[in-house]
Amino acid sequence: MMAPTLPLTSLRFLMVCIVVAVSIPVALVVLWRRASRQSRWALPAILVGVLIGQGAAVAAVAVDVNRDYGFYPSWSSLLPSQYGDRRFAQTCFPVVMVLGGADVARP
Repeated sequence: MMAPTLPLTSLRFLMVCIVVAVSIPVALVVLWRRASRQSRWALPAILVGVLIGQGAAVAAVAVDVNRDYGFYPSWSSLLPSQYGDRRFAQTCFPVVMVLGGADVARP
């Protein structure tokens, strides 16, 4: 299997995420100034653009945190392929329940 050109923990991937997260709001400002506000699609389009920009910013922070703490060292650990692999069709994968801390009162 070939190694990805942008590994999940690489500095290049982090820079791409930051550039995307910064360029989306800049593009929205430029388009908002040039676009006609009389269209009924102007406000919904800008709201969708803001949501996408916020998502890109959150993704950039998530990539940075992952680089620092190493939660997912590779793409294959983030997106495991065994769920779509036919060899594992009859395999029961373990499920981990995450409960609250020691002070959690259970009924």
